[in-house]
Amino acid sequence: MDAGRQRGHDIVEEMGKQGSSLGAAEIQRELYEILGPDGTRLCLVQRVEEKANGGYEVYSTECASPIYTLGVLVGAISAITGKTMLARDENIQASDDGGRIYHIEPF
Repeated sequence: MDAGRQRGHDIVEEMGKQGSSLGAAEIQRELYEILGPDGTRLCLVQRVEEKANGGYEVYSTECASPIYTLGVLVGAISAITGKTMLARDENIQASDDGGRIYHIEPF
């Protein structure tokens, strides 16, 4: 997961999006652009919901490697928000549409 986390951070930095104060919908659009069909093609981020504790639930489909994807999402969201985020493999949940829900929490 560490390699994924670093990759997520690097991708956001390369795009000049680090330290932005974006809402959940804007984060979803950025992640879709970065990780979707016009980006790295890692996954399709369908929805991002901000949680009361400052964490996020990320809904995605077409993920080849859930653990690596979790790392990328943690790194990317940390870089975008400027906040340290954490997640573990048990924070991955299957969704009804065959995708995955990633639970990402603030440190």
